[in-house]
Amino acid sequence: MFSTKYLIIAHTSNIFAHTNIMGKEFNKVDPRECINGKVRRLQKMIYNYYQKELKPFNVKGSMLSILFIIGKRKDVNQKSIYNQLILDPSTMSRDIKKLKERGFIEIRKGEDSRNTIINITRKGEEFLEEVSPVWRQLHHNVAEVLGPSNIKALDRILNKAYAHLK
Repeated sequence: MFSTKYLIIAHTSNIFAHTNIMGKEFNKVDPRECINGKVRRLQKMIYNYYQKELKPFNVKGSMLSILFIIGKRKDVNQKSIYNQLILDPSTMSRDIKKLKERGFIEIRKGEDSRNTIINITRKGEEFLEEVSPVWRQLHHNVAEVLGPSNIKALDRILNKAYAHLK
């Protein structure tokens, strides 16, 4: 489970109470209310939790997400992976390169030379069989901490953000 230090996020001290050193507009800003900061903290907590448990497999969460998508579908291209995961292009390129180097995926040119087709290899399938039980347990643990209503709320937030903030 998450360590106690991660579960005390909602409790913040009143260190911003005396900010009369700046102008009126600046004093209206409370960093504790920053949505971007809250999302980044949540992402970092969950990322660190997963990475700690995935360390023996020498794989980053983003690499595993990419490999799961490739393992579930035949002839995947980078654009469809990007659209599903919304990864930074440099992260995706780096992760795909590492997956190829480890022999987990094969890459070939599509009918259009600008289109790259990616498929999982036997070695990649075997790796997913090995790591999947660990990932499922991590997912279960995080889902248990967050609870079903919060997970549904995350889905709604993601859908709304995707529709309006692209």
